[in-house]
Amino acid sequence: MAYEISNYEAFQSGGYSSLNPDYGNFVGHRINAGAIGSPTGIQTANQLNEVIARMREGVKNVELQPIQQDVFDQIPKQHFQEMQALMKLSGVKPSVHAPMIDPAGFDPEKGYRGDMAREDAERKLFSVIEKSRELDPQGNTPVVIHSSSGIPGREWRPKEGTKPGEEERFEEWRGMAINQETGQITDIKREKLFRPSHPEDLDLEAKKGTEMSPENRIHSINAGEWENKLTELAQFKKHANEIMGDAPLVLGEESHLPA
Repeated sequence: MAYEISNYEAFQSGGYSSLNPDYGNFVGHRINAGAIGSPTGIQTANQLNEVIARMREGVKNVELQPIQQDVFDQIPKQHFQEMQALMKLSGVKPSVHAPMIDPAGFDPEKGYRGDMAREDAERKLFSVIEKSRELDPQGNTPVVIHSSSGIPGREWRPKEGTKPGEEERFEEWRGMAINQETGQITDIKREKLFRPSHPEDLDLEAKKGTEMSPENRIHSINAGEWENKLTELAQFKKHANEIMGDAPLVLGEESHLPA
């Protein structure tokens, strides 16, 4: 006896097509496929070829992503004009991801570099906006600018024993301290310290300890820095006394000559 299947619906109903306008089980509204965007490569200054590649894929929203400052600076201004012409002809909407520049002048490695670094960052960001305007001089080109380049902000946590809705429920748990002379950044956080000078706090099971807030940590760091400077000064004075004390033996009779 032979069996025959007249069509595939007998064993396979098929799946939903993402090209179908009714695809998916959405609630509220649907997003048109033309609203989906795609970024360019982040490691090349030839953003013109990257835009052409995205346009060949059928993307209608292209974001330039030269997030490294040196890469962005290598993009010729003429490339922005060429991209503007191509996007206007094809109906592509541009956007730009600005390089990772800290607007406040912070550097993840060197720390805070002062007002000159801040002003330099402002000039760089203004240059990014000027070049981005070339992509659509008659419209508004979205430009993404990060508020920081890796420097974390302050963190707040609920106080112990508090409930939602209570006033002054949150307290600062972690922050950053900046040495105004060197620009060095130090991570500070609220913690409990157990010191021999306070024997009553050495009961680890009771978890007493001396609670140090971020503000107290700053005072502690300043006091430690001051003590270190005094220690260095004392060492310099000791070396100077040793050198001056040996002067009569080294110079001999010449030590009594007038200056």
